[in-house]
Amino acid sequence: MSGLFDPQKFHHRVEFTVWFRDLDALGHVNNATYFSYVEHARLSYAQDVLGWNKDMHSLSMILGRVTMEYRSPLLFGEQVEVLSRISRLGNKSFDFVHVIRRINDTAEIAATAITNMVAYDYEANQSVEIPVEWRTRILAFEKSLE
Repeated sequence: MSGLFDPQKFHHRVEFTVWFRDLDALGHVNNATYFSYVEHARLSYAQDVLGWNKDMHSLSMILGRVTMEYRSPLLFGEQVEVLSRISRLGNKSFDFVHVIRRINDTAEIAATAITNMVAYDYEANQSVEIPVEWRTRILAFEKSLE
């Protein structure tokens, strides 16, 4: 497995149960739903690590790019976790790496994703430098970035 997705490198996780509404006609989690799982994990990370207070007007970032690799289908009722970490911290953007896996004896990985986030000023409609407070918090949490 690629070192980028090595679960031992992750310190942030979100757990949940697959709901019936997440399924497609074939009975497994719809491909688009995985993006919602990753979005939920990013927001949880913003709250837990960046100190975001759930005020939508203060979340000054925008999604620049996302890639997803599907490895194994998830099914109704399964216990799942999304592991998240920041793997790259630039001047105006940063990359999240996510591992979506089952919570069981095998911890089988269902999907991996990389999301590129851009620090963004919505009023000025332009990218901005990553806030110093975010950078400080990320570096304190993500020891591998030091």
